[in-house]
Amino acid sequence: MRRKALAVDKIAAQAMLNELVRNAEREKAGLIDPTDAQRKRLLAERVVEFECYLRNKDVTPKQVYTAASQLRKIVAACDWKVISDITDRARRRPGSGVFGANNLTIKTNFDAKDS
Repeated sequence: MRRKALAVDKIAAQAMLNELVRNAEREKAGLIDPTDAQRKRLLAERVVEFECYLRNKDVTPKQVYTAASQLRKIVAACDWKVISDITDRARRRPGSGVFGANNLTIKTNFDAKDS
């Protein structure tokens, strides 16, 4: 393993190292959720990853474009930024852009089970 300086300034580097050690110890003790970083990722990044995933599968370019563009429209219309923004209430909120203005909702498998 190669060592790498965290910063040119030794005091700043020591503070950064202390923070890394503290976070590692807290995670080991169960005080920090290891999935915390994933929850903070922007949905826009996830949509790009999903689009790449579809391109690498046996999916036509038209299907990739349709799926990615629809997903982007939903994320934008509902004003979702991170995964925690996606809730049932946010999905059904009146006047939420495309869906609320036209009295439409996003149909899911959960809705089908409730019917």
